[in-house]
Amino acid sequence: MKRLAFLSISAHALVSPLPAASPPPGKPIVYNHTEKAGSPYDKAVREAYTAKFTITDLPDSPEFTPPKTLAGHIPTRALDEIGRPLQGKVLLAYIVTADGHVVNPIVLKSSDERLNATALKALEEWRFEPARLGGTAIAITAAQEFSFKAPPPREVSPSISTATVYWLPPAELQELQHRSEEGDGKASYRIAQYYLMSRFDSKTGIQWMRKAAEQGYDHAQYDLGVTLWDDPQAREEAIRNFEKAELQGYAEAKEFLRRRKGKSP
Repeated sequence: MKRLAFLSISAHALVSPLPAASPPPGKPIVYNHTEKAGSPYDKAVREAYTAKFTITDLPDSPEFTPPKTLAGHIPTRALDEIGRPLQGKVLLAYIVTADGHVVNPIVLKSSDERLNATALKALEEWRFEPARLGGTAIAITAAQEFSFKAPPPREVSPSISTATVYWLPPAELQELQHRSEEGDGKASYRIAQYYLMSRFDSKTGIQWMRKAAEQGYDHAQYDLGVTLWDDPQAREEAIRNFEKAELQGYAEAKEFLRRRKGKSP
C-alpha cells in the first residue's frame, strides 16, 4: 500500500484500463495502490475486504489521480455516555465509490471502542471527487486516523492543506521540496502532513513540521505546539510555537494557551 490515506480500488462494474484476471462471480475487483516498499497496513486491508473484493495491486502510475475532498469534517472531540470528554485514536478504512460516496467503513485500530461511533458517523458526511485511472472514475479504498483530545474541542475541515487528502504524487512532492528549500513554510507544512498522515512516519513528519514552523508558517507553529504539548521535555518548545502563532494572529493558539498554560505541571 503506497499510503493509508488512500488505497486504490476499482469496482467490478467499471471498465478498467488495466488488464486483470476475471474475478469470482459477484466479487468486484479491488486495485490496491502500492509502492515498492509496501505498507504494514496492506495485510490488514486485504484481510478486511478480501471477502467482498478481489484485490489487485496497482503500482505508481501517471494514469492514477487520487480523490479530492468536496465535503465533510474530521471531529477531534468525543464524549462518553454522561458527557465527559474522551481521548484516543481510531484508524478507519473505507471505500470511496466511483460517484464519490463513502461506503463499507471498518475499524482497523482503536484505542477506545467508545470513540468508534463518532469516527464512523463523520464518514457519513464525506463526499469526494472520485479517483480516476486512465480518465475513468474508479472506486478506491482509503484510510483516515482520527485523533481525539480533551479539551479543547476542535474540528478540522478536510482539504488538501489541512486534513483528509494527504497523499502526494512523486512529482508534486519534489516540487514542494524545491519550494521548501526556497523558504516556503506552507510547502514544508504540506510535506509534514504527507509524512504524518499518509506515510505514518512521525519522526520525518515532525522534522518537516519544525522546518515549516521555523519558516514562520503559523499553522505549523500551532500544530507543532499541539503535538509537543503532552511531552514535558518539549513543553517549552510547544509554548514558544504557540506564542509565535499568536503573534501572527492565530486565534486558536491564544485560546489553547489561555486554557492550558496555567494548568501545566
